[in-house]
This record gives sequence, C-alpha cells and structure tokens, in this order.
Amino acid sequence: MAKNDITYKRESAIAVLVTGQSVKEAATTAKISERTMYRWLKEEDFTMQLAMEQRAITKNVMRSVVSRSERAAGVLDAIMSNDKLSVHARVAAARTLLEFAYKTFEIQDIVERIEALERSVKND
Repeated sequence: MAKNDITYKRESAIAVLVTGQSVKEAATTAKISERTMYRWLKEEDFTMQLAMEQRAITKNVMRSVVSRSERAAGVLDAIMSNDKLSVHARVAAARTLLEFAYKTFEIQDIVERIEALERSVKND
C-alpha cells in the first residue's frame, strides 16, 4: 500500500471517529480491518492527530456557544423576571443563571491558580 493511500485511510478514519461514530464504522469508511483500526488507536501519532482534530471541533463549537451566550443570558433573565410565567420556570431560569455564574467564577479561579503555579515554576 502506498504511503499516500495509508495517509488517506488514516485521515478518513479520524474524520469518522471525530463525529462520534464507532471504530467499526471508521474502519469500514477507511477500508481497513477493525484490527488495523484498533492498532492505529494504540499509536501515539494517530491518537495525537485524533485528539488535535477533536480539540479543533470543540473550539469551533465553543466559539459558537460563546457568541450566543449573552443572548442566552438575556433570555434566562427575561424568563426569570416575567411575573406572568410559572414560578417553576422562573426558578429554573434563576438557577441556571446562578449555576453558570458559579462555574464561570470557579473556572476563573482555577485558571488564576494555574497561572500562579506556572509563574512560580518559571521563577524557580
């Protein structure tokens, strides 16, 4: 098998795996055996490329989510503030806003701690 053919098959398998499909489906798409697919999944360069593709997709999704977050918060605020809606809907909206606020604070705190640790390691 030519190197370009193998590269194409590996890239095809990765493209299927990042969509959440099974190893069997990835092997079928790449026209390889499941055994080969499992062997590739044990190879560091293959798993690193797969992880890199998954991170790229995740970053794109997160950009999309972040770009809509202010609008989503506005919707939740409108629900929470609307006295004509049920108490359950208003409480659910308030709870969601509080949970996101807490998670944002918690993540920011973790980031600050990691940055402080990194600075301390660089200074040692």
